Amino acid sequence: MHVHTTHSGMCTLPVLRAVCRESYTEPEALYERMKRAGMDLVTVTDHDSIGAAEALGRHDDFFLSEEVTCRMPSGTEIHLGVYGIAERQHTEIQRRRGDIESLAAYLEEQGLFFTINHVFSRLTGPRHATDFERFSTLFPGFETLNGHMLPSLNRRSAELAERLGESAGGRQATRIRWPPRAWPGRRSPARGRKRNTLRACGAGAGA
Repeated sequence: MHVHTTHSGMCTLPVLRAVCRESYTEPEALYERMKRAGMDLVTVTDHDSIGAAEALGRHDDFFLSEEVTCRMPSGTEIHLGVYGIAERQHTEIQRRRGDIESLAAYLEEQGLFFTINHVFSRLTGPRHATDFERFSTLFPGFETLNGHMLPSLNRRSAELAERLGESAGGRQATRIRWPPRAWPGRRSPARGRKRNTLRACGAGAGA
């Protein structure tokens, strides 16, 4: 559920952002590859962009998502995966992304499922103790398996999600693994599958 196309623009790493793109894969090529891999549903999470929708929106088994660049009150930059959005929601998300608490409240209000991605990665800068306090209260999902991250960082993310899920004082933390397991329910029209899959993620079935 975390994948990029050419619409993500330039790489976000400080050294590479002037010379390297985040992805060189065109949306349609990515869609075809994911379908060959056996995916029932397809989404992309480009950085602060829904440009891929122009090419992929015609597919009934595609749903729109994005990876949102946000800044915590501490100044730390983080990336959120936000799933199953509409164009009007993308506009509001981009308007609010400078205020993480306002953004999280809006996503909750809209019933959108969202995750904090690569929790322990320093690619977006150092993490502060106050950041983790907010992680535990603001975000319903944690990305716990990212192929670009070191296995040790994925394990730490999974352990944090487990601890928060078991904490009586914290919110239930959902563990999201990539690639996601196959949807176990009966086959249904694509629109229903999209809705059920996102609901399952929000309930923790993506663990």
